[in-house]
Amino acid sequence: MQRFDVDREHGLSRCARCPRPPGGWTLFVDAPLAEYLLLDPLGLPSEVAVEGLPVSSRSEQTLLVFSHGYGGISIQSFGLMEALASHGFIVLSPEHTGNSQSSSTDSFDEAAAKRVPDISFLIDTMFGRNEDPQDAFYQRIDESAVGVIGHSFGGMTAVGMAAGWAGAPADPRVTAIAPISAVIDGELQSDDRPSPNAGFTGEQLESITVPVMLMGGTEDINVPIGNNAIAFEQMVNASPLYKVDIIGANHNHFAAICAIADWLIGFAGGPEVWPKPTACRTSTSCRSSSRSCAVSPATIGFSPPRLLRPSPGSRSP
Repeated sequence: MQRFDVDREHGLSRCARCPRPPGGWTLFVDAPLAEYLLLDPLGLPSEVAVEGLPVSSRSEQTLLVFSHGYGGISIQSFGLMEALASHGFIVLSPEHTGNSQSSSTDSFDEAAAKRVPDISFLIDTMFGRNEDPQDAFYQRIDESAVGVIGHSFGGMTAVGMAAGWAGAPADPRVTAIAPISAVIDGELQSDDRPSPNAGFTGEQLESITVPVMLMGGTEDINVPIGNNAIAFEQMVNASPLYKVDIIGANHNHFAAICAIADWLIGFAGGPEVWPKPTACRTSTSCRSSSRSCAVSPATIGFSPPRLLRPSPGSRSP
């Protein structure tokens, strides 16, 4: 699906997943499974998502937007998107033009400057559809509840939606964020990014007032989990604020690189042509080991949420 921001002369492709339709999935057992485009016209088949389903008739559904990593693809975490949609969220996952696998024309600062406007444009688009009586999403979206999730550079995008980033202001319509493996301290990452946009200031982090869940892997050498510890200490006005450490996970455990690699290996000539990513070599199946792309719930370290206390004389919401 393509959308074009006329004001910025900037196009976006996006993958959309919707909640279960009226009557449940049993009405669509014969419908074709969805395919996520990898090598046009060939795509990675989903095991659960179905093409062509009607939008759920339920009103006031929550909109979530997922932002991919630096130079990534819109389907990089399709399993997470499917799981969220199965719980009743409308989920969008755009491919950031200029900073994706198929379009890598932007410099780091150019890409950073476009990220927050990209997500805001998609929120504009979906809110417009929510107000259009002729649209399938008419009166389906709760415009008071919008969440942004992102991985790596996309995690920074999620932070930027609540704090402002790279010259773009925060979007007040975003009411919760979930940054995954986001760079907070520009010095605390494997890449050399000599840019003021390579991290966030204490002032930016303190300005965040929406609920936040920080997530990262303890074995991440690309964006060490210490970034989340810094954010947890400096997001003093975010309430509630959660920090979830996935023990044993590295940077790519939050993406579907194992499923994508398996598909490429099976389709295009074996591991000699498409070597298995390092994150997937510890298991023959990405779904059977906490050291591969699937992470066992037993390996989660959870920091209790920090809640802001109301000032004396104030009323709780």
